[in-house]
Amino acid sequence: MDSNLQLVARGDHALARALASAGSSEALASSSRLMHDRLEAPLRAALTDHGSSDPVRVAELVQSIVYALSRMIEGGLALAKATSLARELLSPYLDRDSR
Repeated sequence: MDSNLQLVARGDHALARALASAGSSEALASSSRLMHDRLEAPLRAALTDHGSSDPVRVAELVQSIVYALSRMIEGGLALAKATSLARELLSPYLDRDSR
């Protein structure tokens, strides 16, 4: 998640959106789906390792958080604050192994 948010803060995500609006929408949509699937696969594996009852859907929820934070960063929220909010929201789940 941190890496995704860093890309957004650097402006990479905005660049990708600009390219998408200028190119073939079908080809770029397919490429975007493939990229997001590749990013989500290790997340699903980690969720499985952490004992998630439904890693596919939980991964979708995590991706929704990343998407929301991405929009916030693009709207001016500092990367450090976005990362802090993500950790605040997800830490109970991530800290579950330490209990």
